[in-house]
Amino acid sequence: MSEEKERSDFKFEIKTHIGVLSENTTGWTKELNLVSWNGRKEKYDIRDWSPRHRKMSRGITMTDEEFDQLSKLISSGLKEEAGMDAGLGENNINPEENRREEEDEQTELSA
Repeated sequence: MSEEKERSDFKFEIKTHIGVLSENTTGWTKELNLVSWNGRKEKYDIRDWSPRHRKMSRGITMTDEEFDQLSKLISSGLKEEAGMDAGLGENNINPEENRREEEDEQTELSA
């Protein structure tokens, strides 16, 4: 799906529609797309779009490297969250170790 649109201040082309993240009650959708801005190399783009892609909100664009890093951060966050669900505390430390660390910190503060 390649849509090219031009506004008075810039030109954009949705090179690849990757997916819709959400839709609000007015029909606007928050989407992840590959978009070329002003004829430049396409970037990953997350923003809200009107139903016919004639209007858009402010959004965020990411290079391939930034998108890869975001994907890694999300993936590692999910792994940490799974570790917490398995009874591990922050940074995958078990609750007993976490309690000992807190006691050590309190001892240092009161000294």
